[in-house]
Amino acid sequence: MTRILLFTDLIFAFSKPYFSNKKKQPIFIYLDNSLSTTSKEKKGSLLQNEIKDLIENSSEKMNCHLPTNSSFYKNINDFELENILLKLQTEATPRSLKNILLQISSLKIQK
Repeated sequence: MTRILLFTDLIFAFSKPYFSNKKKQPIFIYLDNSLSTTSKEKKGSLLQNEIKDLIENSSEKMNCHLPTNSSFYKNINDFELENILLKLQTEATPRSLKNILLQISSLKIQK
């Protein structure tokens, strides 16, 4: 048992950390803020619950893009994301998923 521990310590002592050279993929979070999201659930409306979940689960060092039915927010950090989400209102004009995906893919092509 002692030999195994010594061997493991030796491996860790001479190992180097691995850092990937790959670029980070952009994060896109689509939030549907159409009128249908005002339906009530046990803990508020569907939109309010989704906003709460996004705020609770966002990372501190996260940069993302947030397409909604009313706007497209580009390169926002966690602080900006929280402020935008707290001010977000429902939108009467629906957008098709196809249009949103086209907008996302055009942003990817521009980079």
